Amino acid sequence: MKDMEKSWKKQYEKRAKLNIPDYEKSFWNEEGQKQLLEVTLYLISKIKDAKTILDVGCGPGLYCEILKQKGYEVTGVDYSKNIIEYARKNYPHLKFIVADGYNLPFKDKQFDIVISIGALQCLVEHEKFIKELIRVSSKAVIISTLLKKKKSKNPMRTLREQLKNDPFPCREYHPSELIPIFEREGMSLGVYTKHNKEYIKMGGFIIAKHKDRNN
Repeated sequence: MKDMEKSWKKQYEKRAKLNIPDYEKSFWNEEGQKQLLEVTLYLISKIKDAKTILDVGCGPGLYCEILKQKGYEVTGVDYSKNIIEYARKNYPHLKFIVADGYNLPFKDKQFDIVISIGALQCLVEHEKFIKELIRVSSKAVIISTLLKKKKSKNPMRTLREQLKNDPFPCREYHPSELIPIFEREGMSLGVYTKHNKEYIKMGGFIIAKHKDRNN
């Protein structure tokens, strides 16, 4: 199933070089990206005294730029070399790094907040990825991904079935697949599927806070 991740990476590398809007480089539509950004900023605003943010799967760098404008010290990470080159060209004043979300080149608790918008739905080893986000965060982790209402008896079998017809399917998660990972790390969390009384079109959000921090 790791071929799925290679297929996704290949698609992102390809899209980074296309003359298309930034939101399309990240496989979003304009309306969906606008809503995701709005919810992300709202959830970040709920974390007190946060100064540093890491964006894992930063894509073209729009989130990093907006967060920088709001006064945060921001670092963007993506596994696509082409998209990082694109982000550096557009936002030369920001810090972007090519890195694998499974093995982030940062110290424990190096960032107040770690965000990851849309990356989880392209991964196989979701628990390993989430634990790495938790490791480098000191206050909170904010994740957006595709969520499903019905719980699957065997999520990996479901993914294998998807892969029979699609080499890079969008993986959907039931919240019960994700929540225990954060709880085992001693975090409190909330799941958001609506914002301003509207459903989030591109899935949902999980915001997890370290309980022993003053958030």
